[in-house]
Amino acid sequence: MQISIRELKANPSFYIRQAGAGHSVWITAHKRVVARLLAASSPSTSRMLGEIPNVSWNGEKPAGGRLLPSLKGASLADTVLEKRRQTGGSVFAADL
Repeated sequence: MQISIRELKANPSFYIRQAGAGHSVWITAHKRVVARLLAASSPSTSRMLGEIPNVSWNGEKPAGGRLLPSLKGASLADTVLEKRRQTGGSVFAADL
């Protein structure tokens, strides 16, 4: 199937469905083929992760942890307030 860029802009969903169904959609500009729309093949897990040692995935959503970041020292808000007290005015990020 060969279409112009104008046709693709007018109905992109239709042509994406066509490509997803296995059809090659050739896109033209000024009657010259400039691109081809194809169905994407889903990469295998091993290809996505590469050859990273000690890494595996069972295909399920990761459980994840509930650890919250810990702050060391004063919070940003406390630092800004302290700088304002010291300088008697506003504080910008470059001043910290």
